[in-house]
Amino acid sequence: MKKTTSEQFCHDLLKLDIKYAKAFTNLVMALSSYDSARSVVELSESPLFHHQYSSIRDAIHGIGQSEEEQSQTMQAIRSLGLSLLSYTKEEWLILQTDASSALKAYSECLEDRQYVKISNNVIRTNKPISIGYPISLVNVSIPPLANKWNACLSIERISSTQSAVDCAVAQVKELINEEALNLSEQAIINTLDTGYGCPNYICPTYEHENLVNLVRFRYGKKIWLPIKESTATGGAPAIYGEKYYLTDFSQTKTYHKKGVAYEVYQRSIFDLAHDDYIELEGQTSKGRKLIIVIWRWNNVLIRTKEGHNMKDKSFDVVGSKVVDADTGELVFNKTMFTTIHGERKDEIGTQQAFETYRHRYDIEPCIKFCKQKLLLDKFQTPDKQHFDNWLVVVMTSLWLLFSASSEADYRPKKWQQYKEVNKKAVEQDTILTPSQTRQAAQDLFLTFDKQPFVPAKCKKGVGREKGTPVNQRTRHKVVKKARLKPNSG
Repeated sequence: MKKTTSEQFCHDLLKLDIKYAKAFTNLVMALSSYDSARSVVELSESPLFHHQYSSIRDAIHGIGQSEEEQSQTMQAIRSLGLSLLSYTKEEWLILQTDASSALKAYSECLEDRQYVKISNNVIRTNKPISIGYPISLVNVSIPPLANKWNACLSIERISSTQSAVDCAVAQVKELINEEALNLSEQAIINTLDTGYGCPNYICPTYEHENLVNLVRFRYGKKIWLPIKESTATGGAPAIYGEKYYLTDFSQTKTYHKKGVAYEVYQRSIFDLAHDDYIELEGQTSKGRKLIIVIWRWNNVLIRTKEGHNMKDKSFDVVGSKVVDADTGELVFNKTMFTTIHGERKDEIGTQQAFETYRHRYDIEPCIKFCKQKLLLDKFQTPDKQHFDNWLVVVMTSLWLLFSASSEADYRPKKWQQYKEVNKKAVEQDTILTPSQTRQAAQDLFLTFDKQPFVPAKCKKGVGREKGTPVNQRTRHKVVKKARLKPNSG
């Protein structure tokens, strides 16, 4: 009998060159389907986990005992994941890059913990920070399911010696240069938010000729026009010409330096003639009609910073406003400015750039799903390497769920059957969302032949003798980064 895509994916996991591959596969299947678990150890109660609870530690440990071994396992898994997609070298492969955090405020034995930002701060007087690990993710958008599915290609803990931008640069470089993926000649668009709108990210990734970065610039950022005809002055040739600000209108702002006030005239980019202009019609999910107005300015520059040369790396700016079609009022108060970087930037149309960047948000619900359902930040361990290995387990579970999204038979709970999205999933033959797939995955996985996943019988180990002294674990202080994150201004 021919195996389904999800069953074949599980069998491919068994073939990975890692220790305890069966326990690892069992753990991934349990994490992808057992909805009752609120902690990692509770996954051992899943009917798909055929080992004892102590094997969870073995499964995570077997992924890699060093950073190099863990990286090799991750490379093998993303190769399996990309094999589930169908795309050509001429098609743009859409990536999203972002950073998040896993809180570890009470894990004093974990090494290299840092201060991280937290959201939804309930008490106003509290600072929105905690202690834990920052995490960098590079995800791939899966057309035509971009509004539903977003899977992880690389997920790494950001060490205290690097920033989120430095980590993202290393991840993108690794993905493109990895021979097994063969992405060096693939057309790639990477979408990023304002934290990556700095030379520290743009300059190092410019060397990849088939990579185009769509980066949102913060409102009010300065840009320059290049000088077309420079006059000989006896010094270095001039590069930067007139300066503009990414604002809706020109204005004079007052600043203070050492108690002395001074004024700066900020000329808006809208005072500069645009190179392209389009209007689109759209509507929200609730039927509100919208008019989307988009401008484009080609070949502008930003300043070199921290040794990253930006003088020869011109880019395009796309400004967009959303207007209510009935009232004519702005839906958002400010214009959103998206920039297009890369040697192939001219191949990206104005409308294409706008619509592609709209899907950058897809990584946000993916991160939320990983935390709430795949226990991304719930794994408790005193070992930093084991935490890194756990990220690989979460990444693998996402790909397994995607492989099952078109095969699982979704049956919502009685109180969920009235939602329109759940009705469509039941009545129509559609691809399930990640949440729907996880609810239906256990019934699907139980239809697999369980024999390949059952551990071989063995004698029980002797264990540690009673009274054997155990050394106390070392407690580590929280690391405070001395170097600030790159300024995107």
